Amino acid sequence: MKLISLLQTSALSLLVIGSALLVNPWSANDIFEFPKLIMFIGFTGFLAITFIVEFAIGSAPKWREMPKEFIFLIIMLAGEILAFIFSTNRHISLAGAPFRFQGLLTSLHSIVFLCTVFFFFSRNPKEKTDAVFLSLIGALIASAVIALLPYAVSFESDNFLLWFHPAFFFDRVYGTFGNPNYFAAFLITGLPFLVAWKNFQRGRLKKFIVALLIIFILIVLFLTGARSAWIASVIGFLLWGALKAVKKHGFAMLAITLAIILLGIGGIIFQQARPSLGLERLSIQSKNLTSMQTRLYLWKSGLKLFLTRPLTGVGQDAIRYNIEPYLPDHLKANEAFFIDRTHSELIDILATRGIFAFIGYVGLFLALLTKGARFLFSSGASDLRFAAVFFAFLSLLLFHSVNFSTVSSNILLYFLGGYLIWGKTTFSPTDARSDK
Repeated sequence: MKLISLLQTSALSLLVIGSALLVNPWSANDIFEFPKLIMFIGFTGFLAITFIVEFAIGSAPKWREMPKEFIFLIIMLAGEILAFIFSTNRHISLAGAPFRFQGLLTSLHSIVFLCTVFFFFSRNPKEKTDAVFLSLIGALIASAVIALLPYAVSFESDNFLLWFHPAFFFDRVYGTFGNPNYFAAFLITGLPFLVAWKNFQRGRLKKFIVALLIIFILIVLFLTGARSAWIASVIGFLLWGALKAVKKHGFAMLAITLAIILLGIGGIIFQQARPSLGLERLSIQSKNLTSMQTRLYLWKSGLKLFLTRPLTGVGQDAIRYNIEPYLPDHLKANEAFFIDRTHSELIDILATRGIFAFIGYVGLFLALLTKGARFLFSSGASDLRFAAVFFAFLSLLLFHSVNFSTVSSNILLYFLGGYLIWGKTTFSPTDARSDK
């Protein structure tokens, strides 16, 4: 059993690291997302096999002991299968569209992965699971460093780092993710763990070093230009800081978050008064293709697409081939990018997988948010690891609601979801206080 536990811990740690850093420079098509998809499928299958072996030689969980949230997984699974059966393009819906890969295979493995994470945390003591979270912190720092290294590389060289140069994406950093939004999703998910890790450091020097790392990650997050990630992260830390203040655990987090909010508001006001190219993404009036107004057009078009097939959707990742009739003319004619998502995961699910998958997805994560919030409030957020998981989970869900999922963000989302299912069935306020 010790060997199986070690293998499971190692697989989860490598999966978290790979979700950030794995690339395939020899690929002729997609060096970023496709390698992560293959890794995700492989490691999820490996984890599932280890648990089947563990259940066979040990004690298997009983169905009546399973968390009630698994009901939503069943609903989600049914919706995914229906969406694939009635897909307008099953070839695309199976593995997903290029550079995105949000097909049936990804969805099925995400559900299996969440179950394996739940079993992992429910069958291992806390001290043996810390390595997974430390791996996430390490991947967070490493990915941020790699994202900035291309600035030191000349375009005249053949350096491998040119693959990650911000100049290829409107001067927005994206590192080993291929897209600034993909990168930002990872940053806002890892940041709460780095903040929690600071509180575990002993000595002023160690705390100061971690504080500098937090500032560094915030700078890199700003350089991604991912507005939805900024907003999601600010809301997460604002709520965390407010909870700490209410429970008299200090006002520093709340004060810092409020200061960042004021800076953001100042930037928006400045952009409206004196428009500048560098701050154009903050404008709410710009009609540029990357503006906020474009996102509103995409949401409206996605909802119109959903209404054409509300029960099953048009099929996983089949937006690109079905949404054009509902787009405004200036987006149909644009040559900058093709429209393969609505920039809202919730609307994407409605349009591509229908109402049943939507109910399963929203029901599962709302249930986890509600019960996690109750635990946090009753315990006063004294369990720092649980607090970091909850607010990282909340930030990622907020990001998805106004953006889109990726292979990496789904790995993190279902990992955190599996932890919260275990946490809410295992923790009590007494446990949290004793884990200070």
